Amino acid sequence: MDTIDTIERCRALNRRAAAKYFELGIEPIDAAIAAIYSAHDLAVAAVGDAHGAIEWMRNAADLMERQLLDRQAGEARHG
Repeated sequence: MDTIDTIERCRALNRRAAAKYFELGIEPIDAAIAAIYSAHDLAVAAVGDAHGAIEWMRNAADLMERQLLDRQAGEARHG
């Protein structure tokens, strides 16, 4: 399985977990904040330290933003 497939499988699992949170009455903003902290826990495991994990998360957020902006620019060009 390639990295993109693995990422998408993990995202799907997280979305299913989020749906269960909402069923329990947890507000989306609270679930989102908890997910960010959980993502930090995973990033620490990946890079080895808390500060490095924050930097890694910043880079990931920048990449996500670039992808979103590229997608929006493509949609604007193709009307």
